[in-house]
Amino acid sequence: MQRSLHRLTGPPARRWALATALAALLACLALVPVGAHANLVRAIPAAGSTVDTPPQVVAAEFSERLEPGFSRIDVLDASGASVADGPSQVDPSNRSAMLVRVPPLADGTYVVAWRTLSVVDGHLIRGSYVFSVGEPIDADVASAPASALVLSPAEPVLRAVLLIGAMLVLGTAVHVPLIFAPAARAVGISQAGSRYVELAWVGLGLAAGAHVGLLLTQAVGLAGDAEAELVSAVGSALGLGQWGPLWIVRAVVLAALAPALMLAGSQARPVWAWLPVAALSAGVLVTVSLGSHAAALLESTVAATSADVLHLLTAAVWAGGLAPLLLSLVQARRAHDGQPRRRLLAALLARFSTIATISVGALVITGVFATWIQVVELPRLAQTDYGWALLAKLVLVAPLLGLGAVNLLWTRRRLDRDRPAGAGRWAPRLVAAEVLLGVAVVAVVGLLTSLEPARQVALGDSRGINVATRIDDLDVALSIQPGTPGINTAAVTLQDRGQPVTNADLELQFKFLDSDIGQRDLRPEPDADGRYVVTGDFIGLIGRWQALVVVRRPGEFDVRAPFRFAVTPGGAAAGGAPLPAADDVRRVWSIALATLGLLLAFGALHPTAWGDRVRRGLTVTGFGAALVGLGFLVSTPAFGPGAAGASNPVPPEQKSIDAGRMLFEAHCASCHGPGGLGDGPLAAGLDPPPLDLTIHVPLHPDSELYNFIENGIADTSMPAFGETLALIDIWNLVNYLQTLPP
Repeated sequence: MQRSLHRLTGPPARRWALATALAALLACLALVPVGAHANLVRAIPAAGSTVDTPPQVVAAEFSERLEPGFSRIDVLDASGASVADGPSQVDPSNRSAMLVRVPPLADGTYVVAWRTLSVVDGHLIRGSYVFSVGEPIDADVASAPASALVLSPAEPVLRAVLLIGAMLVLGTAVHVPLIFAPAARAVGISQAGSRYVELAWVGLGLAAGAHVGLLLTQAVGLAGDAEAELVSAVGSALGLGQWGPLWIVRAVVLAALAPALMLAGSQARPVWAWLPVAALSAGVLVTVSLGSHAAALLESTVAATSADVLHLLTAAVWAGGLAPLLLSLVQARRAHDGQPRRRLLAALLARFSTIATISVGALVITGVFATWIQVVELPRLAQTDYGWALLAKLVLVAPLLGLGAVNLLWTRRRLDRDRPAGAGRWAPRLVAAEVLLGVAVVAVVGLLTSLEPARQVALGDSRGINVATRIDDLDVALSIQPGTPGINTAAVTLQDRGQPVTNADLELQFKFLDSDIGQRDLRPEPDADGRYVVTGDFIGLIGRWQALVVVRRPGEFDVRAPFRFAVTPGGAAAGGAPLPAADDVRRVWSIALATLGLLLAFGALHPTAWGDRVRRGLTVTGFGAALVGLGFLVSTPAFGPGAAGASNPVPPEQKSIDAGRMLFEAHCASCHGPGGLGDGPLAAGLDPPPLDLTIHVPLHPDSELYNFIENGIADTSMPAFGETLALIDIWNLVNYLQTLPP
């Protein structure tokens, strides 16, 4: 047995392992600095914009929920002095946004400096942007505040080592009772002499060391240059949002693994003593998923995190089980000769292949789902660092699958046909190559966890937007060039019965429909060609937009012409691909879960790979998961005006606004006041006082306003009107609220 272990850890093997580890480390460091996660999504006033009216509140929204104690924004003048009217705060109605009040600002350029710490992954980022009041942006001021993302290059390496360690423990804990022990019993060979406990201890050591390293890395990031505050920063790190509690839970689980491994390694151990080891190591991987990109998808957290958990667990069963499989093959070759060795090798490969096939199927299903929600648009695979890292992972997985196929289709068949010559020698070598490839894959995964998801990255594009409509006898055409986030020129053309209209007073309103963003009100001016033109930074994001053209003419009724269009990837402003709707994510995940269940149920029917009890348990679990998936699919609400995350289906036409005004006067003005300022006759007796709607309404999309009205707002005096008002009434009320002067 000692000779077998020496072959596993001898000089050639060590050289290959060292080369692979070094390559993985260099791959991680090559893309440093890596993009972190709670990054700027949009701002009011918009980044790089010039506003005529000084804002009362500066708001910035980020891509993840924020930790209030370590997140802040400040407004600085051209000299670098703060002009904020008090400290900033996280928006109580949107945990991913921050607000800071400012006094009336003089004309000039201002810098908004921000620092965020994500509740989910604990990544700390600093950055800044500029806007101007009343005059063009000062180029000297704008050139200084480049965004600086702060993240240690050691973090992706530590995450990869944590994953490798936990996967090795789980893979070993599954291998012993489900592969090695049944295979040995089937051929009548003693199970004594195995060294699986030592292998699991190696995995636990790697995971525990990386776990401590992640805490120190987080503390260093919080302390910054103040090394004397490192000790207190460790305490702060342990109290961070979701990151700190997850670290503590993971530490407890890792500590519990030590006695579990001692029990599994005792002299009289049954193979099922590995069950606690499997459960605890799976718990370590679950804590990793709960702090991942998937957990940051606020409206789809459950589906995305469930898929990520299954992806990690099945990867651990397959890739993490390669090292114990290699140990089993080496032991079989060294401890036995002739027919017993051939039968044991064949049994080991047969059982592992069955489990690997199910695991690979699950990896494909969950991997496709995760790619869809983190990439959204296929071109982003080749246009973002995250996409390239994901493609690198697939490039490494392909030969890994190929080597497994060789063992399944060539090595195993030769052993089954009693032709072990060559097959017995090549099986351990092929599995050793798979182990090295598996380490490289996990190294790339560690990098992926620290890169900004492809869905959040802004890309370049140059397409314009051209839309038109007719209301009564008035033709309204809107052209937006280049039609990408950033500086655009909007031109409105009016014709009444085919004749150009040049005496109108126009108002142009832009509103983002997919998330929280303020409404931009613009005043186009006529040019020499009879068009009404305005240039500015009124489009800040990729996704669905609404432009409302309000036309006022002497002696004519006002005309409101709403347009809805999609902005494609591109531009210099922050932004990314529009996320799939929450209900769409639930539908796709329901189908994926049902497919996973069927895969497990039918995979468990293999006649020789499982014992009767295991087969029955897996079959029941599989069909149960399939039924749960179908249940979720059936229960997912249909698309409609009340569906979560839906955009307003009622165009903001005058009749809708008039209906909303009457509803506001009847149900809302008593608290919020006739102008929505929070000064109604009942406001004095409410704690907390009613919100000033002229400030808060522009910070939310129609769907969130709908939700506030339908369900109320927790811990406030805002009641729920879902049982009082019909769907169309709530949408009419939302349309009216959006007309309140900011």
